[in-house]
Amino acid sequence: MRYVALLAFLLVPFLFAQEPAKPVEFASVLEFRFVAQDDDPSQPRLPVVGGKETVVLEPKVQLDVRAVAAAKTEIDDFGRPRIALTFTPTGAKTFADITRAGIKRRLAMIVNGEVLSAPVIQSEIREGKAVITGSFTKQEAQTVADRINEAVKASQK
Repeated sequence: MRYVALLAFLLVPFLFAQEPAKPVEFASVLEFRFVAQDDDPSQPRLPVVGGKETVVLEPKVQLDVRAVAAAKTEIDDFGRPRIALTFTPTGAKTFADITRAGIKRRLAMIVNGEVLSAPVIQSEIREGKAVITGSFTKQEAQTVADRINEAVKASQK
């Protein structure tokens, strides 16, 4: 008769300690989450790539990589770089619902646990195309678009 050893680790709450808040978990490669409106000190602050700002994210994933078709950089009428997102048909409908309900809120784009950008929603976006403006350099905008496109490609494998 042969025996196999089984080692298991179980997380059990300590009886006299207060349970720590659950950290935000990142399940997919690309996610969109609202930035928390209340600064909860029990939640981790995540840096926004390329800046000096940190944000606290709400735990609920609003959209994931399946909602995005592509990203690209564009130059606006004033010569400033911006990021243009195109959503899938299903993603466009969900994005319209999110933007309608989230006007004046910040919606973070997260790739592999890194916050790429967290723009303020200015209006409902129904057409399935969004434009992210800001003080990007051309290279920063291209990097964000490239990271989004890499996540989209990885999800299609």
